[in-house]
Amino acid sequence: MGKLWSRLLAGVLTGLLTGLLLSLFVQLFYVVELNPGSNAANQLPDGSEGRVFSGVEALLTFGLVPIVAVWLTTVGLRDRRLFLRLVVVAYLTTVIPVIGIGFGGSSDLFLSALQMTVGGVIGGGVWSLLVLSPPLRSKGKEWRNEE
Repeated sequence: MGKLWSRLLAGVLTGLLTGLLLSLFVQLFYVVELNPGSNAANQLPDGSEGRVFSGVEALLTFGLVPIVAVWLTTVGLRDRRLFLRLVVVAYLTTVIPVIGIGFGGSSDLFLSALQMTVGGVIGGGVWSLLVLSPPLRSKGKEWRNEE
């Protein structure tokens, strides 16, 4: 398998794990409160109740989960050289497609997890093409400043 394909596989796997783990942590902290009482349910305008992440929950979810996804990917693929680049892919995947799907996705827990996972796969693939692809090299002469 070529270098580009193996890097694309690493990015897609990182995106898959990022989307899946983030959706699981969001749902876990939506159901279970780490600090009960301080983060009570809020009454929304439509009469339903909603929860807001506490600082610890948000830090665990959005700070630690992408690192865990990258670690699982590098251990599974046995390629630790891509760790730092995959961290960039994981955080970009978290910020662009996955959080957006979390804001505007389904309210059903299973469907929301499925949407965030699929979004993570697509985001991981796109970001890995941009971040992990080898630089293009020209076959001609190098550009030089003629002064």
